[in-house]
Amino acid sequence: MPKRLDDDELLALLQRKEDAASHYIHGELGNQREMAMREYHRMPYGNEQEGFSDIVASDVQDTVEWILPGLLEIFTTTDKAVSFEPTKAEDVKGADQATEACNYVFDKQNNGFLTLYTAFKDALTVKNCAVMWRKETSEVVSSQPFKGATAEMLGMLMDEQDAEIQEAQEEQAIGPDGRPVMEVVNIDGVPMLHPVMVYSGRLKKTEKRTIVKVEPFSPEDLLVDRDWTSPVLQGCPYVARLMYVGHTDLMNMGLKCTPEELRSSDMGGNDVDSTMRLTNINRQDADISDDIQSDDDSMAEGWLRMEFVLADVDGDGVAERVCVYRLRDKILKTETVSHVPIATTSPILNAHRWDGNSIAEAVGDLQKLHTSILRETLDNLRLTNNPRTKLLTDSNGTPRANIDDLLDSRVGGIIRVQSLDSVTEQVTPFAAQASLPMLEYVQGMRENRTGVSRTSMGLNPDS
Repeated sequence: MPKRLDDDELLALLQRKEDAASHYIHGELGNQREMAMREYHRMPYGNEQEGFSDIVASDVQDTVEWILPGLLEIFTTTDKAVSFEPTKAEDVKGADQATEACNYVFDKQNNGFLTLYTAFKDALTVKNCAVMWRKETSEVVSSQPFKGATAEMLGMLMDEQDAEIQEAQEEQAIGPDGRPVMEVVNIDGVPMLHPVMVYSGRLKKTEKRTIVKVEPFSPEDLLVDRDWTSPVLQGCPYVARLMYVGHTDLMNMGLKCTPEELRSSDMGGNDVDSTMRLTNINRQDADISDDIQSDDDSMAEGWLRMEFVLADVDGDGVAERVCVYRLRDKILKTETVSHVPIATTSPILNAHRWDGNSIAEAVGDLQKLHTSILRETLDNLRLTNNPRTKLLTDSNGTPRANIDDLLDSRVGGIIRVQSLDSVTEQVTPFAAQASLPMLEYVQGMRENRTGVSRTSMGLNPDS
């Protein structure tokens, strides 16, 4: 008979899946993504030499930034990011409602423009984008003032709004004429006038709000089964999102663990720092700030895994899709889900692979070639304008001209020499004009590869 997976077996399965996926995503794929980001930000290649040009061409950045506005225009020139088409006459009303609801969630509850911008830019630069949608429940605390409320009115207000008294002050009610308001009260069967007391203060109201959150996240935090062959993740045996969270975030998500367990939930192996390298690629102080942990337990931080795995957790012989919230060595929560709420795609898809190619890869080698030609051109121009000087010496190696005069580059300066041929210039021929056609050739190669030219007018949104 099929055997149900217990927690220890499920934990071992998830750790094996994570390690297998991380080996590729944080290894070979991570190195390629890091190189693409370095080229996008025009960071040095490491072969620069002191005294020579160190300019870096911007082919990757230019191409990405030329394509990105056209992509965004397709989705942002209309107020409908998605539209549902009815198939039958009775579906028209439902399709309209679904269209309005989805566009409200995407554009109003979530920043739709920023979601698209981040996802498209990730895909263009680092092969893949990653977008997740999920329900998020949060507590919203509001404070409402009240003034001149009687005890009965205050009780009704608390019942209607499900609120509690945050602060209150008792005072005597004053009428429109400025006199205290009195009421008749029976005390031991004797009617007597008694001042009316009212309350002023604030009510505290706590509401739980559940929204559908659509959020892009860093592709380096997306783990996919290494043998999966499609960017559509719905049938993938293992998909996970790594989230760097605080202890308070876990409490808000209804997950319980100790601060020590959270602090020790690193990536394991050699992948401890690899999930932050794209984020930190332009931060000079990353190695210093990332190691700082607060002593406050409520501010403890660590890595949470949200893993969507196919596993037989109920022992019926059929693998179900389950979502597991896990630290490195502890399962916090397991629930059965119907689908994987994560999407990914690439600008250039590869057959039988979930990861594709980026635009940065398509022009990365051209940027290196462009950079090399630019550097050599500038070095030639610099040597032409500032030629090296040949200095005649005697048999003992003593210069036949004054060195201090040679080092003084003032216009009209005097050079003291012992003979007319003591100082001559090592003239460098200007050959940079021969590199200009090569630069145009590189530009043409980039346009042919990407389809983006200097004369293109952008993509028609209606297409």
